[in-house]
Amino acid sequence: MSDTDLDRSPEPAPEPATDPGEGRAREVRGGWRRATPYVMLAVYILAPAAVIPLAGAHAVPASIALVFGAGALFGLVDGLTFRFTWSLPLLAGLGFFIAKLLYFNDDATIYTLGCILVAAVAAWAGSAISGRGSRGFPEV
Repeated sequence: MSDTDLDRSPEPAPEPATDPGEGRAREVRGGWRRATPYVMLAVYILAPAAVIPLAGAHAVPASIALVFGAGALFGLVDGLTFRFTWSLPLLAGLGFFIAKLLYFNDDATIYTLGCILVAAVAAWAGSAISGRGSRGFPEV
């Protein structure tokens, strides 16, 4: 090694790529917020077993209110307390799809998309109200 090699300082590291959420610490779903998706899945899978027999002749409107109401409620709670992510709406679709296999006929498959959309809109609204923003949508 020559003296000129020792006098040179190491080259600076390249700047990291800019992130749309730069300046914000990455928020981690923890505590009871972590339970929100699991409780939602349990509601989708277990609640129709109670609602359908209890509603009797009104089982169809009660079931529709349950599946879309659960998506809206849990989406709003998740958006208010965490932030908008696509994971909860997709889990709402999965939860309804499992419930469809257990309780509903094949014609109800289209409601899977409805559950995803309702949960996504509610989660987005919750994140907009709370000001938490998201990676999927710009902050309002």
